[in-house]
Amino acid sequence: MPTDNISTTAQEGFFVRIGVIRLLLAAMVISTLPMAWMQDLNPVGWAILPVYVAPGLVTFMAWGLLLDIIMASVFRSAKPASECAHYTTIIRMNGALILALFVCWGPFFYALFSRP
Repeated sequence: MPTDNISTTAQEGFFVRIGVIRLLLAAMVISTLPMAWMQDLNPVGWAILPVYVAPGLVTFMAWGLLLDIIMASVFRSAKPASECAHYTTIIRMNGALILALFVCWGPFFYALFSRP
């Protein structure tokens, strides 16, 4: 009888359970986090990305994460207790990503909107 590598299947199961779109959204969020500290660049060439594109993407990603939390909560309330752990994992992951966005991008948006 062949032995299965449980750690590999558990990791694959996690990625399959989370979903491709959520993983791509998480990758986009993580890739924009260091761009919050690149706002003082002269916007020439690739510097346009962190200066002009990333702040707009961050707002859309924050709304998308919040919507995903709401939808996961709705789906979790309609499922039996044995299937709720999947949606709880999604809610916690999205909450951590939103917290990271607010921590990294919060000072930028505060400075942007507090100017006279």
